Amino acid sequence: MSNPDVNSRMVLAMRNIGVGHAGMQDFCRTFNMKGLAVNTYTNYVKKLKDTCEAVVKRTPNKAAQHVRSVYEVKFPELKDQRIIDVAVTYDGTWHRRGRTSHYGVSVVIDLMTGLAIDFELLSNFCHCCTLAKNTKSQAEFDEWFEEHKNECQANHDGSACSMESKAALILWNRSIDNYGLRYTTVLSDGDAKTK
Repeated sequence: MSNPDVNSRMVLAMRNIGVGHAGMQDFCRTFNMKGLAVNTYTNYVKKLKDTCEAVVKRTPNKAAQHVRSVYEVKFPELKDQRIIDVAVTYDGTWHRRGRTSHYGVSVVIDLMTGLAIDFELLSNFCHCCTLAKNTKSQAEFDEWFEEHKNECQANHDGSACSMESKAALILWNRSIDNYGLRYTTVLSDGDAKTK
């Protein structure tokens, strides 16, 4: 594989179906194609991550702006207020059922418009850190981690069960500053860990 567009699409496809680099190598061998070296694969993953994050940073802002405009039309007295109170629904979901998942995402959805205003992805696992811990001494790992920590995927120290509550705290804390929205009424399902 040499075409950068084909490579990035292949990496994205393998990530989407959850098989990663090893699965991509198996796929390429089946079709008698040369795969990507693990470092090249990792570089493509980083590029895709950066692209996705750039899109994600723009999308919630547009949704929040639309939510504000809908509330301002429906309630004209809110037009000049910096902070608008909104009713939302909130829930979290995990990569795996049970309490063993390493990844969880939580979403805040406006009840009036049905738009996802914001979300937070939490992970207590980083594949790069795991590989580095298995191949480096503690001193080498500590030095390596200084360079890696800004890209580390592990952004949660607790269990999968505590992800929903931590994500809620993050989302509620940034709602006013980032969007000028205060989540005052919350509709949740029966298994919510956030109170």
